[in-house]
Amino acid sequence: MSRRIALQTRQWIIDALLELLANEPFSQMSVAQICHQAQVSRNTFYRKFADKRAVVQAYAEQLAGEYEDLVQERTPQTFNALVRLPFEFAAQHRTVLHLLQQNSLLEVVQAAFNQLGPRLYTAVDLPWHTVDSPEAVAIMMQFFTGAFWNVVMHWLDDSSRSVDEMTQLVTSGLAAVTPFVTGKNKG
Repeated sequence: MSRRIALQTRQWIIDALLELLANEPFSQMSVAQICHQAQVSRNTFYRKFADKRAVVQAYAEQLAGEYEDLVQERTPQTFNALVRLPFEFAAQHRTVLHLLQQNSLLEVVQAAFNQLGPRLYTAVDLPWHTVDSPEAVAIMMQFFTGAFWNVVMHWLDDSSRSVDEMTQLVTSGLAAVTPFVTGKNKG
């Protein structure tokens, strides 16, 4: 089987799981249903994935890759632009992210983004990227990734605010605590 066909088959399985997720809880979904939807055999499924959770993980890795491409393409030069980007990205993928959240699978996406964080930090040259220690970068990026996903999960449940409003809320909140973090406020 050519690499292109193998990748296409893998994508059919991912797409099938996501299509089924719109109507079937993940916990009740079977590999047989995914195979039927993707029009592949069980043997083909198991050559590509260990189980149905591995399919979600593959999708999460795709999302992280798309986000990495977006950040590198845009290379945000202001902190506001950087904060806006994840909300734009989440808005584009809102339907699927919401389905994953409803099925307690958003943690799989967060794990993929946790892996991406340090790579993004070193790959994109931004004025505030001044931390040199790989361990400090990993911890800092996990902190921000976790915070972002908590905000996104809340936003997915109550999406009455726009991307601009969410960006403003986050940046103004961070600006309010910055003096305390930097020690410039004695309070």
